[in-house]
Amino acid sequence: MPLLSDVRIEGAPLDINVDAAQLAVALERGALLAGEYVKQVWGVVALELGAFDTGEYRNGITDEGRVDISRMPDGGLGVGVDLVVTNTAPHASIVEEGHGAFRLADKIDWGNTGGSIKVSTSGRPYLHIPFRHTVPGQPGGGMTKSAAKAQMPQSVYQQAKRQIWRVANNRGPVRAAAPGGGRGRFIQRDTYRTEDFGKGGTQTRMRRGPTSTSFAPDPHTGELVQERRGARVVAAGRRGKDLVNPEWKTSRYEGMIKTGGPGHTRYLTIRTLTPDSDGWNIPAMLGYYVAARTASLIDSGPELPDLFEQAILTVIDPTAAPAGAR
Repeated sequence: MPLLSDVRIEGAPLDINVDAAQLAVALERGALLAGEYVKQVWGVVALELGAFDTGEYRNGITDEGRVDISRMPDGGLGVGVDLVVTNTAPHASIVEEGHGAFRLADKIDWGNTGGSIKVSTSGRPYLHIPFRHTVPGQPGGGMTKSAAKAQMPQSVYQQAKRQIWRVANNRGPVRAAAPGGGRGRFIQRDTYRTEDFGKGGTQTRMRRGPTSTSFAPDPHTGELVQERRGARVVAAGRRGKDLVNPEWKTSRYEGMIKTGGPGHTRYLTIRTLTPDSDGWNIPAMLGYYVAARTASLIDSGPELPDLFEQAILTVIDPTAAPAGAR
């Protein structure tokens, strides 16, 4: 998601004795400073709007944002540069503009042969979706909503940590034979072995038993916990064909495995998605339009012109520029 800032000085408006090459160098230096300034403001605006769930959006601009600068052709109009600041987060455009409700299975390329789509012995394509669950603790001020949601209740963690580790056998994708002797398609086999590492584990996969869709107090902390969820209408459809996520049949922690190893333990539940799966309906999300708000904020302030003035003075007359700009 780029934020474009077209920075151009036309007709040499400064009363200075400097050639176009020097001015171009000055503008590029000013553009670099301006780009870093835009990244800082963009990150602050995103934080104030709460426009992130996992933290990827804000990191995509503050830590991994890209600043691209290119000289504009003269064309007899003067010297100028194009400045483009880009948020590199994979889903930045969704955070910016939002999306309508949709059925997840309809958005997947089930014919993809890159290895992510698996195929059952009956020829049915499917995906395994891992959900990570983290050790319970006190949420910090910087914790995102997703991070807080991923924390297990204390009672679930007490059961989960008694499991034996399940370690993946990384055999890699194998190519299934295609009808007629063709190249076939990749099938990623999910195979595991159990390892206890001398820790005395007692379970290989978590079983939670009957659970309720209502909130119930955690026996260790008293925190209200909901392990199952009732049916939810995601979006109203025509002629009664609403997008509905049905009631969960089991606890969200049912079948959890412990993997990794001592010091690198991860707790995962793995769910299966097929082209015919019910449930996996994504509700609509409003956009935050952080880039547009950032651009409006920057355009209304004097900071960018000041940065360019400092850069130009540094190139033309270093002794005239403020100490911080040299």
